[in-house]
Amino acid sequence: MLPVRPFADAQLPKRFDIKSGQFRFRTAQASDASDDIAAWMAIPSIVDGLNMSGQQMNANQLRGWIGGFDNIRRNLVLILTAGENVPAGFLMFDVEPRHRIGSFHLMIAHGEHRIDGGGLAGGRIALEHLFEARGVGKVSMEPLSRNRTVIQSCEWLGFRLEGLLKSHRLDIRTGERLDQHIFGMTKEEYHVWPWRIAR
Repeated sequence: MLPVRPFADAQLPKRFDIKSGQFRFRTAQASDASDDIAAWMAIPSIVDGLNMSGQQMNANQLRGWIGGFDNIRRNLVLILTAGENVPAGFLMFDVEPRHRIGSFHLMIAHGEHRIDGGGLAGGRIALEHLFEARGVGKVSMEPLSRNRTVIQSCEWLGFRLEGLLKSHRLDIRTGERLDQHIFGMTKEEYHVWPWRIAR
């Protein structure tokens, strides 16, 4: 059996700058780090949704966190409002080249941007980038079951619920056992999803 060939560009950093509706998505840089953005890491909805410690981070620590993304396999994108270029959140996605699979996470810092479509715009950008630019065959999302906002976004974007992992994670702060949803979408499913066809 012949081995699966890796991506031809697997070792080349992927940087992009895309506008979609009210939002701009561009590769995060160390120079973006600020105390205001660092404070996002303590917002309760983000802490609970991503199972984070909630410990306050400063700009220097944020700069180190941004530097941990190689933009090859682990990618970090800053979400900004398209008009004022005000930071609104992060889009993080991972690519596993051996099996050509991807996954992503969204962090929308302010509630008004969840309401006006920041999360859904980010999901569409992530899917398009992973399937079209990176050539993956499947994208997965694995939100905690308590993260109803992300679960609803998965359903709207056309992901299929593939399973529920009972007591699969530990709450990093309380030690409580948490359930986790498993969603998936193949490239074939992406190509026929109504929101994409209607663009």
